[in-house]
This record gives sequence, structure tokens and C-alpha cells, in this order.
Amino acid sequence: MTASVAEIQSQVRAARIAWVVLVVAFAISVVVCAFGGTGVQFFLFESTVPINAELTIGRGTAGLTGTDLIETVVRGQRTLTNSSIVSTDALSQATIQFADPRLPDEVVSFVTVNSGTVLDMTMLSRPRFDWSSRGYEISLTEISGSVDVWIPTGLPRPISIELVSAAGDRVVLAGGGRYQAQMSAQQVRVINDSGSAVIVAGESGEVLAIGEGQRGLFYPADGQFLLLPGFSDLLNGQQMLQAVQAEATPEPDAGVGNWSCYNGPYDDPVGVFESLQVRGRTTVHLQRGQGAQSHGETGCVLTFGAAGQDVHEYDYLSVEAVFRIDNHSLSLCGIEGSECPLMLRIDYVPVSGQSAQSWYQGFYSMLDPRYTYRTSCASCRREHDAVNMGAWYTFRSDNLRSLLPPDLQPGSVLNVRFYASGHEYDVQVAEMSLLAGEADPPPPASATDATGG
Repeated sequence: MTASVAEIQSQVRAARIAWVVLVVAFAISVVVCAFGGTGVQFFLFESTVPINAELTIGRGTAGLTGTDLIETVVRGQRTLTNSSIVSTDALSQATIQFADPRLPDEVVSFVTVNSGTVLDMTMLSRPRFDWSSRGYEISLTEISGSVDVWIPTGLPRPISIELVSAAGDRVVLAGGGRYQAQMSAQQVRVINDSGSAVIVAGESGEVLAIGEGQRGLFYPADGQFLLLPGFSDLLNGQQMLQAVQAEATPEPDAGVGNWSCYNGPYDDPVGVFESLQVRGRTTVHLQRGQGAQSHGETGCVLTFGAAGQDVHEYDYLSVEAVFRIDNHSLSLCGIEGSECPLMLRIDYVPVSGQSAQSWYQGFYSMLDPRYTYRTSCASCRREHDAVNMGAWYTFRSDNLRSLLPPDLQPGSVLNVRFYASGHEYDVQVAEMSLLAGEADPPPPASATDATGG
């Protein structure tokens, strides 16, 4: 009995449907395999997890705005996440410490948020798995103000830090080094003390590479780049760190051009100076304890000899220091304002040839309201600075040429020192510099026109 025409047509249709289903299923399986393989590869080799970020306030307070768009005031420490907005006022400073979540003691970078600065923590990431070749990636955007960036050498993977201004101009930093970046609508300024840095113009995409020991300037109004020498550090910072390994020498001189560390001649108990590793930083640790109730002083000094270091040719001179005050027992800087837990001092001969002068800057962290001690020493030209205890702080003086009267500006520097004084004190000093060079040139007319000036 033969099948009817209708039955044959039904069987053909069923066969066709079966083939269509088979072909579609095969296509779907191919797509799934392809995208599944790509997805697995991306997850294993390209996916990322957040880097740990901790905000510490070095001076004053900072504003912190999270994803809820509510700004809070931070006075101590706070954990940060992606999309956190950090801001400082004209008297404040903060430090963001980035660390690898897989290696909590591995500091990836320190970023100092200087006064009057705003930034957005857009991206903080490292690869999900250690076998990935991706590096640490940090992107700080909408920056208005200035930041200092320190990246330790010898990190276990590459690192790239991108700084983006509110106008879209970018600075890209790669590898271990120390950098300064100032970003505004009128100017982008980068100092590369050591490392690799480039400025990328937001509109044109043009790039300026800034080598070690160079300054780069970019003026967005007319797209002008300027590459200048950096500032020379007249102090040997590496030798400073080595000096603490030597025995104490009579204050203040251990040889021309060499750092030496010392204790005051009548101190009892005697203070301690030593080299320490503190979360990736090599520091000079100055400490005196044991319940001391008498005056003591522990410090390090670099002497340039009787003639001193000639600085006539420089129109820019600035003192910089990075430090942390962990403790001190005297309120403020003692009754006479001369016993700060950290004091910076420069002895110099003025350009006028007058007798030697001294420039001081003191810092303290503890103020007991029961005592009305002086806020500066008798020889100090400005008041001591209050900084938060247990927090890193970066001090950068204005140009000494503009701070001092013309006849009292340095002609030659005799010695430079930093020291802790008082009764009990505990201080870490990571950097001490006397920077010299040519000041930045005036901005082009287009830059001043952009501000309405």
C-alpha cells in the first residue's frame, strides 16, 4: 500500500525541519564554543580585581565622596574604592597608599594629594590570576591641582599610572620612580625625578616624553609643549641613608660633602638613629625614649665646608622633605619653640656677604591646650607646621628667592640638616632635598588669556 501524496509531503517537511534544527544546533554549538573559549581565556588572562587603596590624612582633613554622592570629612584613615572622589582644601594634604591584595605588604605606589586638589579614583586594578601578564593599572581622573607619585622599584609586575586632567589631558607614568604633576585647564606640568613619563594632549593626541631629570610643560590653549631640565638636588640622598650605618660623629661635621648623623653632646638617655624599611620606603629613623625628661637632639647633617656650596647662579631654591612623626612628648615644640620633633635647618652666607644666617622650618603633631608655648623659635621666619601623627607628609617650601629679603637670600650654603629634638621623639625621614635650578618661564599669552588674566 503506497503512501498518499499528503503523507509524502508531510515526511518531506519533517525532514526539512529536522535538518534545519540540526544545522541551527550545530551553528549554536560552534558559537558557544568560540565565545566560551574566548570568555574562559579572558577570565583567566585578562580579568582583573581591585587594588587595595587607603587614604591617610597628613594635614588637616580631606573630603571623600563615594558612589552615593555624599561627601564625608576624613580626619584619619579610610579605605577607598573605584569611583571615590578625594579633595583637599588649601591647608590640607593626604596620601593614598596602593597595595597588592595578594601581597598586602607589597606597596604598589604612594600618591600624595597636595593642598587644593580634587581627583576621581576611576580604576584601580591588578590581574585576577598571577599567571596573567597584565600589570597594575591605576587611573586617576578629573584632576585639578597637584599630586606627587612615588613608585617603588622591583615590583613583581609592570605598573602604569594614568593621571587625567578635568580637560582631558593625560600624564602616563610607568615603572619605578618619583614624579610630580600639576594639572589645570591652563597648564600641565610634570617633573620626572626618575622613571618614565609622558604628557598626552587631550585634543590633538600629541605626546611629549619626559626623561629622567627633566621637566615637561604643556599649555592646552595653544597646544604648546616645553621640555626643560629638572632641578638639581644639592644633597646626596643616597649617601644620607648610608650615613646612619656609621658610628655617631661629633655634631655637626664629619667631613666636607658627606652626611653624618649625631646625638647632642650631653644627651642622657642617648637617642637612636638607624635605617629602616617602612612599607617600601627606606627611612632614617630618629628616636629617643626611656621616659626622657631632659633636652635631647638626634639628627643628620651635610656640610659643604668653610666656603660653602655656591648657589648664586640659581634663581630657584626649594627645600623638600618627606617624613612621618610617630610620637613626641613635648607639646608643640617646647616652651621656647625650639624643640620640634622634626626641624629642618639651612646655614648659609647671604648674597650681601653679611654674617651667616639660618633658615628653619619646624613640624609638630601634639598640642596640649594646657600650655601656651610659642609657635615658632626666636630665629624662625615663619611658624611651625602642624601635621597629623603617624601619617606621611611631604613638605615643599616656596622658592627661597621669593621668601627671603633680597639682601638675605642665600649666596652659598654652609650646611643642611634635619633633626629631632625635645624629650621623647620618634620620627621617620624618607627624603631630604635642596632643589636648585631655573624657575619655570612665564606662561605664553594664550595661557593667561584663557584665564581672563
